[in-house]
Amino acid sequence: MLRRHALSGFAVLAVLVGSGCSSDSKTEDKGSLGAAGSSGADAGSATGGSASGSDAALPAAQPYSGDCKTAKWAHLSDECWACMCAACEPTLDLCKEGCTGIFECAQREHTLVNVGADITCEIRATGATCIQDPVAQAQATQLLNLDGCLLGAKKDPGEFRVCDTVCKTPYTGDVCQRFPATPAM
Repeated sequence: MLRRHALSGFAVLAVLVGSGCSSDSKTEDKGSLGAAGSSGADAGSATGGSASGSDAALPAAQPYSGDCKTAKWAHLSDECWACMCAACEPTLDLCKEGCTGIFECAQREHTLVNVGADITCEIRATGATCIQDPVAQAQATQLLNLDGCLLGAKKDPGEFRVCDTVCKTPYTGDVCQRFPATPAM
């Protein structure tokens, strides 16, 4: 069921509007954005996330090149980027700055889940928090493709997504409570 959740725009809209969730499980919040980032740092307002810190604490990002092996166009640790590139190179190569910005925002705003049944909560929370401007909206499909790859790739024991450990992916366990489904009318 979770091998790849590359949803069409219509399916994403349906999920954002009316899906319910079970409770996601909580794991220790190890910070976000990999070893070099911080969970309170702001990767920029282009994703629609809130400004809650300084870009000074974030690892450097390079201009988008379309080749994750030669450039890192996200504010992620070098280790996190290398892991994601090794696992999901073709989809990461298509994930432009708007796409990686959504991923950074989801980590910063703690909208990621680590329970398959709660993916709809993650999509709803990330949509409400990080996909508010046209740049991010234009890259939403690429993000879903990347997340589908991260979910479906061979993982270390205990990881929900490949690279969770290296990237220090934060799972708060309360995404469905913070972003409940809107009751059907």
